Amino acid sequence: MLGNQPGLSAQLDALPWDGTPVAAATAEVQRGRVETRTIRVLPAPHGLDFPHARQAILIERYVTIRKNRRWVPRNCEAVLYVTSLHPAQASPADLLACVRGHWRVEHLHWLRDVIWDEDKSTIRTGNAPQVMSALTNLVISLFRLQGVTKIKAKARRNAQDPRQTLQLLALRPG
Repeated sequence: MLGNQPGLSAQLDALPWDGTPVAAATAEVQRGRVETRTIRVLPAPHGLDFPHARQAILIERYVTIRKNRRWVPRNCEAVLYVTSLHPAQASPADLLACVRGHWRVEHLHWLRDVIWDEDKSTIRTGNAPQVMSALTNLVISLFRLQGVTKIKAKARRNAQDPRQTLQLLALRPG
């Protein structure tokens, strides 16, 4: 939760998180950094102002970077969530994976909005919005398959030089 519901956030923050053991954790090492995520899960408190809430979740994310041949802590972030899923429906590891998967989807939406200004598009009739969205997804997928990490710069270069687009589509040898 991003603080848009302060009452709910305060109720969840008041739970005994310090005495709750970490139920699952993940670690990813890539590009000179280590991201560790932990999850703690408690039953949702009675009277919570969130219909059907079954579990309260605390996810902590720690980032450590490689600097001068040493691992240095960079930042720590804690986020509170609620879910209507019963513990038998989703283990803590499942919940951790769901939250991580959600941010992958959010990243795709961010790319589509920031690079292609999809939210400002005036294309609104018939199948055109779906077709444009499919084309955008195709371009993002092609960039990722090619190992492109700076998508905005690559999109700009392709717009300026159509031959690069043909190379991307493998219609012309590089």
